[in-house]
Amino acid sequence: MGNSRVIFVGAVSVIMGLYSVGLQRAERAVGRIGEVHSYQMQAEEIAKAGVALAINKLENKKPSQLPKLNNLSIFGGIVSYVVDDDGLPAEQARIKSTGTYKNHQAVRTAIVTLTGTTGGGKKKKKWSNWEVVRVFTQFSGSEFENQYTIQHRDNE
Repeated sequence: MGNSRVIFVGAVSVIMGLYSVGLQRAERAVGRIGEVHSYQMQAEEIAKAGVALAINKLENKKPSQLPKLNNLSIFGGIVSYVVDDDGLPAEQARIKSTGTYKNHQAVRTAIVTLTGTTGGGKKKKKWSNWEVVRVFTQFSGSEFENQYTIQHRDNE
Protein backbone atom coordinates (compact mmCIF):
# COMPACT_ATOMS: atom_id res chain seq x y z
CA MET A 1 0.00 0.00 0.00
CA GLY A 2 2.91 2.35 0.69
CA ASN A 3 4.34 2.05 -2.84
CA SER A 4 1.02 2.90 -4.48
CA ARG A 5 0.80 6.11 -2.43
CA VAL A 6 4.29 7.12 -3.49
CA ILE A 7 3.44 6.42 -7.13
CA PHE A 8 0.15 8.33 -6.82
CA VAL A 9 1.79 11.35 -5.16
CA GLY A 10 4.59 11.27 -7.75
CA ALA A 11 2.10 11.16 -10.62
CA VAL A 12 0.08 14.02 -9.14
CA SER A 13 3.31 16.02 -8.68
CA VAL A 14 4.31 15.47 -12.32
CA ILE A 15 0.83 16.47 -13.53
CA MET A 16 0.87 19.62 -11.37
CA GLY A 17 4.35 20.47 -12.64
CA LEU A 18 3.30 20.13 -16.27
CA TYR A 19 0.16 22.16 -15.56
CA SER A 20 2.31 24.89 -13.95
CA VAL A 21 4.67 24.99 -16.94
CA GLY A 22 1.68 25.31 -19.28
CA LEU A 23 0.25 28.15 -17.22
CA GLN A 24 3.57 30.00 -17.22
CA ARG A 25 3.86 29.64 -20.99
CA ALA A 26 0.29 30.88 -21.48
CA GLU A 27 0.94 33.79 -19.12
CA ARG A 28 4.02 34.83 -21.12
CA ALA A 29 2.05 34.63 -24.38
CA VAL A 30 -0.76 36.77 -22.97
CA GLY A 31 1.80 39.25 -21.64
CA ARG A 32 3.41 39.48 -25.08
CA ILE A 33 0.07 40.06 -26.78
CA GLY A 34 -0.75 42.79 -24.26
CA GLU A 35 2.63 44.45 -24.80
CA VAL A 36 2.31 44.39 -28.60
CA HIS A 37 -1.24 45.73 -28.41
CA SER A 38 -0.19 48.63 -26.19
CA TYR A 39 2.67 49.50 -28.59
CA GLN A 40 0.26 49.35 -31.52
CA MET A 41 -2.20 51.64 -29.74
CA GLN A 42 0.59 54.15 -29.07
CA ALA A 43 1.72 53.95 -32.72
CA GLU A 44 -1.90 54.58 -33.76
CA GLU A 45 -2.11 57.65 -31.51
CA ILE A 46 1.11 58.96 -33.06
CA ALA A 47 -0.35 58.39 -36.55
CA LYS A 48 -3.55 60.25 -35.50
CA ALA A 49 -1.39 63.17 -34.38
CA GLY A 50 0.27 63.12 -37.81
CA VAL A 51 -3.15 63.46 -39.49
CA ALA A 52 -3.95 66.42 -37.23
CA LEU A 53 -0.59 68.06 -38.01
CA ALA A 54 -1.18 67.62 -41.75
CA ILE A 55 -4.67 69.15 -41.51
CA ASN A 56 -3.18 72.09 -39.63
CA LYS A 57 -0.58 72.57 -42.40
CA LEU A 58 -3.34 72.63 -45.04
CA GLU A 59 -4.84 75.67 -43.26
CA ASN A 60 -7.84 77.16 -45.09
CA LYS A 61 -7.01 76.21 -48.68
CA LYS A 62 -5.44 73.43 -50.63
CA PRO A 63 -1.88 74.54 -51.37
CA SER A 64 -0.30 73.88 -54.73
CA GLN A 65 2.60 72.12 -52.97
CA LEU A 66 1.03 69.53 -50.65
CA PRO A 67 2.84 69.21 -47.32
CA LYS A 68 4.87 66.25 -46.12
CA LEU A 69 6.76 65.51 -42.93
CA ASN A 70 9.57 63.05 -42.24
CA ASN A 71 10.53 61.56 -38.88
CA LEU A 72 9.24 64.05 -36.33
CA SER A 73 9.80 62.83 -32.77
CA ILE A 74 6.47 62.97 -30.90
CA PHE A 75 4.89 61.13 -27.94
CA GLY A 76 7.92 58.88 -27.53
CA GLY A 77 7.80 57.73 -31.14
CA ILE A 78 8.19 59.00 -34.69
CA VAL A 79 5.59 60.34 -37.12
CA SER A 80 5.79 60.91 -40.86
CA TYR A 81 3.05 61.91 -43.27
CA VAL A 82 2.44 62.53 -46.95
CA VAL A 83 -0.49 64.46 -48.42
CA ASP A 84 -1.63 63.76 -51.98
CA ASP A 85 -4.73 64.26 -54.09
CA ASP A 86 -4.32 61.61 -56.80
CA GLY A 87 -7.71 60.53 -58.12
CA LEU A 88 -9.68 62.76 -55.71
CA PRO A 89 -11.97 65.73 -56.39
CA ALA A 90 -10.40 69.21 -56.27
CA GLU A 91 -11.62 69.95 -52.72
CA GLN A 92 -10.28 66.69 -51.22
CA ALA A 93 -6.90 65.38 -50.12
CA ARG A 94 -5.51 62.09 -48.83
CA ILE A 95 -3.30 62.09 -45.74
CA LYS A 96 -1.18 59.01 -45.12
CA SER A 97 0.38 59.22 -41.67
CA THR A 98 2.78 56.61 -40.27
CA GLY A 99 3.26 56.36 -36.52
CA THR A 100 6.13 54.28 -35.14
CA TYR A 101 6.54 53.30 -31.50
CA LYS A 102 9.19 50.80 -30.39
CA ASN A 103 9.44 49.32 -33.91
CA HIS A 104 5.65 48.88 -34.18
CA GLN A 105 3.95 50.79 -36.98
CA ALA A 106 0.46 52.04 -37.63
CA VAL A 107 -0.45 53.66 -40.93
CA ARG A 108 -3.50 55.92 -40.76
CA THR A 109 -5.00 57.04 -44.04
CA ALA A 110 -7.56 59.86 -43.96
CA ILE A 111 -9.54 61.41 -46.79
CA VAL A 112 -10.33 65.04 -45.93
CA THR A 113 -12.51 67.57 -47.69
CA LEU A 114 -12.36 71.35 -47.61
CA THR A 115 -15.46 72.70 -45.86
CA GLY A 116 -14.81 76.42 -46.38
CA THR A 117 -13.47 79.23 -44.25
CA THR A 118 -16.75 80.56 -42.90
CA GLY A 119 -19.78 78.91 -41.44
CA GLY A 120 -22.88 80.26 -39.77
CA GLY A 121 -21.66 83.86 -39.99
CA LYS A 122 -18.66 83.15 -37.73
CA LYS A 123 -15.08 82.77 -38.88
CA LYS A 124 -13.94 79.21 -38.36
CA LYS A 125 -10.61 78.36 -36.82
CA LYS A 126 -8.05 77.33 -39.42
CA TRP A 127 -7.81 73.68 -38.29
CA SER A 128 -11.54 73.18 -38.71
CA ASN A 129 -11.62 74.03 -42.43
CA TRP A 130 -10.98 70.40 -43.32
CA GLU A 131 -13.36 67.61 -42.40
CA VAL A 132 -12.35 63.96 -42.23
CA VAL A 133 -14.61 62.05 -44.61
CA ARG A 134 -13.09 58.58 -44.33
CA VAL A 135 -10.32 57.10 -42.23
CA PHE A 136 -8.76 53.69 -41.70
CA THR A 137 -5.75 52.34 -39.86
CA GLN A 138 -3.48 49.47 -40.86
CA PHE A 139 -1.00 47.79 -38.51
CA SER A 140 2.17 45.82 -39.23
CA GLY A 141 1.26 42.37 -40.54
CA SER A 142 3.20 39.85 -38.46
CA GLU A 143 2.74 41.29 -34.97
CA PHE A 144 1.05 38.25 -33.47
CA GLU A 145 2.80 35.55 -35.46
CA ASN A 146 4.04 32.62 -33.35
CA GLN A 147 7.56 33.49 -32.20
CA TYR A 148 8.62 29.80 -32.19
CA THR A 149 7.87 29.44 -35.91
CA ILE A 150 9.75 32.65 -36.68
CA GLN A 151 12.85 31.34 -34.85
CA HIS A 152 12.47 27.98 -36.60
CA ARG A 153 12.28 29.63 -40.05
CA ASP A 154 15.32 31.78 -39.24
CA ASN A 155 17.37 28.69 -38.37
CA GLU A 156 16.61 26.87 -41.63
